[in-house]
Amino acid sequence: MFHLTARVAWHDSRWNGTVCRQPSCNSFCAALDRIREERDDAREDAIAGQQWAMEPDALPACKAESGAFMNDQEWSRRFIHPYSVIKKAEDTPWAPGSLRW
Repeated sequence: MFHLTARVAWHDSRWNGTVCRQPSCNSFCAALDRIREERDDAREDAIAGQQWAMEPDALPACKAESGAFMNDQEWSRRFIHPYSVIKKAEDTPWAPGSLRW
């Protein structure tokens, strides 16, 4: 038997690669620190229902918590890994960059 656990933010459209239909009403996101700290309800409500195939800087706060893990379209996000502040990490996989999903 195998078991897989995945931590994902709640999504009101089945993680289908769109921004939630009502992002500001999604109280489950507030339970996750990274989402709560980056969340901008007015901005996310303005892009409600849109596909994640948008500019990486325009993605909703749940991008860091696999908010679109069932998405069948490619998307990318920019990130700064927490370890990247370590001087020795400059030329490692932890250097700032972007990921494609």
